Amino acid sequence: PTINISDPSVTDQSSLSCNWAFGDGQTSQLSNCTRQNGSGPHAYANPGVYTATLTVTDKDGASTADTRVVTVKKRDSFVQFTDVEVLPGNQLSLTAKLHDRFDWQPVAGRTVTFAVGSATATATTGNDGTATVTIARPSGINDVSVSFAGDSHYNVSGIQRPIQVPKGDIVFAIDESGSMN
Repeated sequence: PTINISDPSVTDQSSLSCNWAFGDGQTSQLSNCTRQNGSGPHAYANPGVYTATLTVTDKDGASTADTRVVTVKKRDSFVQFTDVEVLPGNQLSLTAKLHDRFDWQPVAGRTVTFAVGSATATATTGNDGTATVTIARPSGINDVSVSFAGDSHYNVSGIQRPIQVPKGDIVFAIDESGSMN
């Protein structure tokens, strides 16, 4: 929160102390605070509405207080596929990464849900924001999706993409009679 601090007494102006109560249980105290240094930089740990209170006291013990309402919103998330691998036995290995869209850092410890048709599987993101599952690929399904349902800190995100079967080598077997198998 940003504020203006002043005192009519020049003597008091150099001895003002500022006490911030940020409304989340955290406080901060500044000695010799002025208009230039009285702002209260603070990072809130959780989204919500907070009432920040600044109390300014002079050397004689006289004080006044003012408040500001601070609204902290949920952060946007972004989930992306980092690997979709077709495995033998009609299985898929799906890997996705969950990011914080504000600073693009990985988001750890969150549950993401993978879906292939009506089949779903969940996994928890690791410290690098990555989660992997192996899931059966139902016949005729050509798309996969991953989603994050959101939580108290982050908004919902999700993505869908086609399953791309890797192109491999074509091998022809020719027997002794010259027939191809």
